[in-house]
Amino acid sequence: MENLYSGIEYGTFSALGNAGQSLDLIVATGIDSIMRLYNVPEKLRNQKIEKIIAMDYRSLGRKILADFKDYITAVNWQAVETKRQKMLAKLQKSKSKK
Repeated sequence: MENLYSGIEYGTFSALGNAGQSLDLIVATGIDSIMRLYNVPEKLRNQKIEKIIAMDYRSLGRKILADFKDYITAVNWQAVETKRQKMLAKLQKSKSKK
């Protein structure tokens, strides 16, 4: 089942073969196919798909990317500061030996 799920997910959300289709249709088709694997009744599938499509996933995606960018920036600055502190300590140590 996991291999089938992965194949459907990859095929549905890869750029190939989705030209001209709306993102909502692509998402709905992929989710419907995956839920069919697990024998989810049609009525429940339709309810879940409607709920997912109603979400503002574009804004959610932008927020996730912005949060990730902020995290990466903070981690990079922390790494720079750590390196700077090590270099200063090494420089001070070498000065004290002279």
